[in-house]
Amino acid sequence: MMSAFTILDDDTFLISYMPPPLNENKRLRIARSTDYGKTWNLNEMEPDLAPCKYMFAWNGDMIQLSNGTILQTIDTRVGNDEVHDDDGNELPLQLTRTFLYVIRSHDQGRTWGEKSLLPGVGGEAHLLELPSGKVMACVRKQRGVRMPGDPASVLEHKKRYGYDPAFAGGIVEDTGNVWIKNMFVSESYDRGYTWVNEQQASGFLQCSGDMSYLEDGTLVLQYLHRYPGGPVADSSIRARVSYDDGKTWEPEEYILSDGENYPGGIAKLDWDLRLLRIRQDLSPPSPRPGIAIVPVIGNRGNVILSHRMNDDQGRPLLAVSSLDRDTLETRWVWSRAADSMEDMPGQAYIALNDVVVTTFSRSPAEPARPQGDTEVLAFRDEGDG
Repeated sequence: MMSAFTILDDDTFLISYMPPPLNENKRLRIARSTDYGKTWNLNEMEPDLAPCKYMFAWNGDMIQLSNGTILQTIDTRVGNDEVHDDDGNELPLQLTRTFLYVIRSHDQGRTWGEKSLLPGVGGEAHLLELPSGKVMACVRKQRGVRMPGDPASVLEHKKRYGYDPAFAGGIVEDTGNVWIKNMFVSESYDRGYTWVNEQQASGFLQCSGDMSYLEDGTLVLQYLHRYPGGPVADSSIRARVSYDDGKTWEPEEYILSDGENYPGGIAKLDWDLRLLRIRQDLSPPSPRPGIAIVPVIGNRGNVILSHRMNDDQGRPLLAVSSLDRDTLETRWVWSRAADSMEDMPGQAYIALNDVVVTTFSRSPAEPARPQGDTEVLAFRDEGDG
């Protein structure tokens, strides 16, 4: 299962991925290519994460900072199920959670060692360095274990994190587990070593997400709205914006597209895209590639999104859309029929001069194809014409 992909400032390609069997959750590999993906060198990432024994990086992130340092996010647990140790005994309450780490490389991804703890309980952290040098983290914050101070009522507990029965089609959830799921953001002023000013930036059951920084200084947080019903829109990709580099977030919520996907994006100038080519032979060095995640973020203009959607007959489509940087309106760029409902959009894109690359992957449940299961699409920005 792929975790993250980035291209360094010297055109080195880096891919992080979890090798099979996926339920092992103890190994993370780094694949490195210096010839544009023709050949790859493999290394195990073996950070000291004690007392945690398990690593989860299926929706991680990898970015290169302006000083050359590379950061990779990892979710870790003491017990594989978050609650019990390997012998089936219940863990102490303080260890019943997922711990979030940032791991560093100072040599273009050859070796990894230094770690820093991100705030919060949850996972799937994504990072973005702003022009000021501040690093932002957005985290899918969640837990399903009761903690001291939680109200006895499940409903009251969920309301603390923004739960509103109106957004769940009128269903009142006052029983069952105590899962909370929100997007939280935090800031680092020392390149990810310490994190401050954690704050909730989305409503209840809105995660996972990613960030983009526009040319005019607008910071955009995109996330999945998971409710299947509600007064405004169904399950959809939504966004909030910040005009002060993430210190505060505007109350308005923008609906970018319908359908379910973990969103990602880059910022670029206005788009008029034509399809250049489709490749179906890109597979990372693993028997079964999963979702190809390309978390490199540009720093100008509109945001480009990949997502699933349905046509007027309800058939699944894989699509690319553009979020206008001024009006925050979304327009269609490209789409095609999906092989099945299980096809998965990639989470972000990478901008190389005027070329934008996006990826789509077939479900791991489908039979593997010799030519590979990760599809790469390249678009060129044709300007205003």
